[in-house]
Amino acid sequence: MDLISYLSAIPFYEKNDFTLLQPDDEDKHTRLMYFDMTRL
Repeated sequence: MDLISYLSAIPFYEKNDFTLLQPDDEDKHTRLMYFDMTRL
């Protein structure tokens, strides 16, 4: 499951086990994140 996250929301998604897809992403407004559903 992919998700585009606004910078202010990233801590919420990280707390819920989402991971940055590209840690070196330089976008100023959003980051691409993913959640590995096979871990459920």
